Amino acid sequence: MDQDDDETIAIFGAQLMFFPRIKLARALAKAKVQDDTQRELLLAALATAERCNTRRNTYIHSEYMPFLDDKDQLIEIVNIPHRDRTRLYGNDSRDPEDAQPADVFALIEEIQQVAFEIRVLAEQYRDSRVD
Repeated sequence: MDQDDDETIAIFGAQLMFFPRIKLARALAKAKVQDDTQRELLLAALATAERCNTRRNTYIHSEYMPFLDDKDQLIEIVNIPHRDRTRLYGNDSRDPEDAQPADVFALIEEIQQVAFEIRVLAEQYRDSRVD
């Protein structure tokens, strides 16, 4: 595959879900990136992307319960992660995690930042290979 063939690369990447894509990127970084510092920066960015996606999935695949006061004004929204619904419906007495809009916006910013960081690192790698 030609490294400058963005269309082919995009088609290939579109066929993979997020975690297999990260796994593939991690394996390629370990196999292809010879510069230790560049490789470690890329692996760290991929780990951050993986953590962000896990948090994103928690928000996307959760159940949300609004709590209103006696005037139907929103007091808070409680986020119950899909895997943790037994907290509400089962015998687990732990409180569900509060969902705060600021947390979601912070996650969006972190995802944008790590996406940009990975792109810059990939371009640096590509440019270092041009002789």
